Amino acid sequence: MVRNLKDLRQLIETKLASTDSPDPFMDTVKDVLIKIAEYQEQFLEEVRLNIASSYDSTGSTDVFTTLIEKTQLQKYNNIFFPIVDPSRLRDTEILRNIKKQIAFKFDTCYVHLGYDALKEWIEKDCRFEGKLIDKNGTEYAFNFKLYKNYDYEKIEEELYHVFYKNNIEWRTINSPYIRKMFDIIICDHMDDTSSIEEIHRIELNFGDLEKYIYREYIPVWNIEIREELCLQKRPKVLPLEEKNYYKYDLSIENDGEETVLLDSEDIEIEGITREGDQLTVLTLEEANRSYWKLYSFKPINSLRDISRDIKHPIFSNHQRPYSSHKNTFKYFLKTAAEIKGIVVSHDDLKEWNILDLQVLDDYEGGIYGEDYNVFIKNRLIPYDLRKIILIVFDVKEKNEFTYDLLHFIFSQLQLIFPEYRWRGELK
Repeated sequence: MVRNLKDLRQLIETKLASTDSPDPFMDTVKDVLIKIAEYQEQFLEEVRLNIASSYDSTGSTDVFTTLIEKTQLQKYNNIFFPIVDPSRLRDTEILRNIKKQIAFKFDTCYVHLGYDALKEWIEKDCRFEGKLIDKNGTEYAFNFKLYKNYDYEKIEEELYHVFYKNNIEWRTINSPYIRKMFDIIICDHMDDTSSIEEIHRIELNFGDLEKYIYREYIPVWNIEIREELCLQKRPKVLPLEEKNYYKYDLSIENDGEETVLLDSEDIEIEGITREGDQLTVLTLEEANRSYWKLYSFKPINSLRDISRDIKHPIFSNHQRPYSSHKNTFKYFLKTAAEIKGIVVSHDDLKEWNILDLQVLDDYEGGIYGEDYNVFIKNRLIPYDLRKIILIVFDVKEKNEFTYDLLHFIFSQLQLIFPEYRWRGELK
């Protein structure tokens, strides 16, 4: 069997030595065959490396999230970007819906409540009162409700698939804000609105909930999503194992510190490599589109300076190195000490202490830990057959984000130890 260029060279020399032809002719044939063999080996090695290599990031996929006032977005437009487009309905669209007296989404808001209080309030299914004032000062009454907004969690799921396509290990986004976003739905009109010609203003009365409502703030993160990568017009076709791989060279413009991930809705990515400001992408199909979606992770080097100007806390999924980190993800070491190491390695949980950790067959109390990463399905181990790990935490200072942080760390542990279910107690 010919395994490499050395074996092939020996085979060529042996075959040519047994041929009755003039030496000069044989030397020429040998040189040609050796050069063809060298080219073939280099070519296949290039294909193999491109296919086998994952995206080698020079930066980081740490995700930082916070809540910023809409009027301040321009101030941080090179660091933080809206997770969901904050655009609103035009006045003409609002007026048309009101005159037809149909239910519609008027706005989106953040509700600044803790896990328990928020859950209790949602279960009440409250209706609130509002009124519209037209240009003549006439008032029209209506009711409105708050419904959970799932757009942010859909974006999170999309990012998970982008990580997967780029051969990068998924890391849960630590953002309590995105799970407390609600749509304001105007639903019940109690007056005849057919004669309204122009809206002067709309007033919403949230009652006792008013002080927890933030309408002018939106969740942001350090990921810029844009489409500005032009594909090469004539891709290089790389044949390997009876398949054609298409190779595209794409140029990116950044300072070299950003991590850049690619996505395509209609083309499956086989491999990505980066060198400087060049990305090389391999696909099984020829891409017919002019642009691909780019996810650019902006590095935050001066977090302390930034946080001084931002009113709300900045959360991240940044994890500090700790012992046996690599072994954990390869399932070689699974101990209570390892779980404790994972918890305290996260910046936002470094003040948390674990008082107790137990493995149980069943446990009815505590806080459930399966609220995050619901889009990741684990079919290998049936849910009912998994044992429960109960962790009792000592939290020095509880606030409206405590339960969200607990769910976040459980989501991380669930990724590493999928054979368990997770419950928590806070002391």
